[in-house]
Amino acid sequence: MQPDIWQQVDGLFERWDRADSPGIAVGVYRNGQLEYGRGFGCAHLEQRRPIDTDTVFHVASLSKQFTALVAAMLAEEGWFSLDDDLRDFVPELPPGPPITYRHAIHHTSGLREQWDMLRLAGWRDADLKTTDDILSLVARQRAANFLPGKRFQYINTAYTLVAVAIERATGETLRAQAERLIFGPLGMRRSFFLDDHAEIVADRAQAYRTTRSGGLGIDVPHFETVGPTGLHTTIADMALWERNLMTPSVASAELIEAMMVPGRFAEGAVTNYAFGFVVGHHGTHATIEHAGGDAAFRAYYLRVPEERFAVLLLANFLEIGPGRIARKIVDIGLPQPNGDPARTSTRPIDAKLPAGLEQISGRYRHAASGLTCRVGPRGGQLFLESNGGSYELVPTGGLSFDFRDMDVHVSFAPAQAGAASSMSISSGGNTVNVCERVEIDSESNAAPLEDYAGRFRSEELDVIYTVAVQRDILRMQGPRGMLIRLRRISGDGFAALDTTLDVQFRRDQAGRIEGYLLSSERAWNIGFSRV
Repeated sequence: MQPDIWQQVDGLFERWDRADSPGIAVGVYRNGQLEYGRGFGCAHLEQRRPIDTDTVFHVASLSKQFTALVAAMLAEEGWFSLDDDLRDFVPELPPGPPITYRHAIHHTSGLREQWDMLRLAGWRDADLKTTDDILSLVARQRAANFLPGKRFQYINTAYTLVAVAIERATGETLRAQAERLIFGPLGMRRSFFLDDHAEIVADRAQAYRTTRSGGLGIDVPHFETVGPTGLHTTIADMALWERNLMTPSVASAELIEAMMVPGRFAEGAVTNYAFGFVVGHHGTHATIEHAGGDAAFRAYYLRVPEERFAVLLLANFLEIGPGRIARKIVDIGLPQPNGDPARTSTRPIDAKLPAGLEQISGRYRHAASGLTCRVGPRGGQLFLESNGGSYELVPTGGLSFDFRDMDVHVSFAPAQAGAASSMSISSGGNTVNVCERVEIDSESNAAPLEDYAGRFRSEELDVIYTVAVQRDILRMQGPRGMLIRLRRISGDGFAALDTTLDVQFRRDQAGRIEGYLLSSERAWNIGFSRV
């Protein structure tokens, strides 16, 4: 890449190139070499220490590719098979169909999400959360989101259990096995799984977010668990990993190649998730990529294997979105055949929305989980808004759309007349969700809110929630000051106004409210019974 190319890359980070701002470390790799490596902003504001290519970052879910490879290499050594049931070494898992290492690695386990369950059980972000805490919750579960192998859902719990199984099978921690199998042989001296939250780490970045007052505040992860997360590494160290992915010296070429092959559902359809990597595309380029985010740390690793090109961004500021920046760097370093930037996932939507939008705008419910989402225009763009986030929909023709910057597709089924009747969401060519339109009930035709008031207990979370009426909404209070405000959506179904919950109340044969099923984005249908 020529000097003018580097200047274009530099220009993407000008706003963070200051001594009084958190920022980002950037690595551009070609042929396994760090061709461009720079830091912008401050790694530690109190010390005014700048970010550079040796700054140690918590990289969150970029950890998964290393956990997956360690598991595969240990399977080759004969400690277990990737098709074994995790219960062989994690008997805390309640009885049920086998959940294999492959299910866990490919996110087809069906398990409920650990972070969602901890929050619902009253844990705060600032509480220290350990692997034992997660195992305790796992052991209490009496149901799952779905049967193993039947669908894709990104679940951190499964990778935590893989790490637990590795330690119990081999007698060595994931940290020790990753050092023995990967980091040591490759010379990645600054890379390790942090399994002790009190450990002192030289040159470690602090993470920050903007506070309500407009200043900056520290925002770092508070947990002591590894597998889905916990990896600490640097831009310089990751050059050794990128080189190994192209020309393997650690693990066989066949195993590295297998890491890039997506998993399959039980019936044979292919997902877009491999061994800790997402298989995707950017314009004409086939990509292997993954995002990471814990607290205010953000990371993105985007590889274009056929061009032997990769981009890694490690940020310590919540307000930095590295995914789009990584794609811009690919556009600079690997222009599309016609010389233009890739438009497949980044094309703008017209200020004037396409005709017929009124027939798809509205609220939709996913029957399996009870979760609802809303589709509608905002600021000249179209969004799908769920309790888990807000996603811009880019039109692709007719009643079909793509999520911006994601390999996720949405299509609406037109009704005979008027509004669309349903919405299908697919990824990697496979339908992952079908949601039916729901009409919000008018309060005049609905059951009185007082019917839902009372105290309700969940054995799976070991908590009691109290439901009370406040004007035209329900107030659901949980442990340690947890407060959830619920608005009726349809019948006995309610959605939270400002957090990640949907609630479907249940009635007994006499028509009285006897309990409810509570769902977050990745922990579905947790049962509560009236006390």
